[in-house]
Amino acid sequence: MRSIGLVLGIAALCVPALALPILPLGTIDVSYQGYSWELGPTGAYPPSLGQAGNVLHAIGQVIKILDGTAVEIYDPEDEGAEMTFYLHGLVSQGATSGAKDAWLTDYLGGSLEVYFDDTPDYDPATGHDNYSGVTDGLLWLSADVLTFSTQFDDVLGQGSFTGTFQVTGGIAANCLTDVWTWGASTTGDVPAGWTYMHSIVGDLYGECIPEPGTFVLLGSGLLGLVGVAGRRR
Repeated sequence: MRSIGLVLGIAALCVPALALPILPLGTIDVSYQGYSWELGPTGAYPPSLGQAGNVLHAIGQVIKILDGTAVEIYDPEDEGAEMTFYLHGLVSQGATSGAKDAWLTDYLGGSLEVYFDDTPDYDPATGHDNYSGVTDGLLWLSADVLTFSTQFDDVLGQGSFTGTFQVTGGIAANCLTDVWTWGASTTGDVPAGWTYMHSIVGDLYGECIPEPGTFVLLGSGLLGLVGVAGRRR
């Protein structure tokens, strides 16, 4: 309990203007949008289409957080803040041909971070070679990629993705353990093929199950300050 109070207290001191989301028990649905792209094995862009060793990245913004009954429990815009995610380091095992014009790709490795920032700076028009500001702010959640796969139809210019993650840190790690995601992608005005830039929409799901004896979430850093002050008295 002491460590939790200290973590929240530090968070409040660093970002006093933020009102962090308070997560209820049960299923949490973090809805997001952004874009994804691949780099070649040596960092080249554009990469060779479907090549094994290409590395997948994605960045974007959390739009809202819902509970298990689809009731909105948090909207970053209402708080004058933003939550951004950064998915990176996923190594392609090579695209394989699926049904009709679909291409299937599995990835290994990689990690996910979700940050909370009181100064909105995510720009969906920013290119793959310039996305500064996405990884600033308070770390809300970090996770390692367990599985991740995509399928994409070059003719239709549409696809989908799924993934599972193991939570490793961040404020929400005291509530969430394993998380999973799925969503859809489209090329928009960029070249066809998953290895180029895609617009994406998706949802990150998790189960809020607090550790024994802890707060039901850890949402506000002010609670941490109150806890620390109480112990000192």
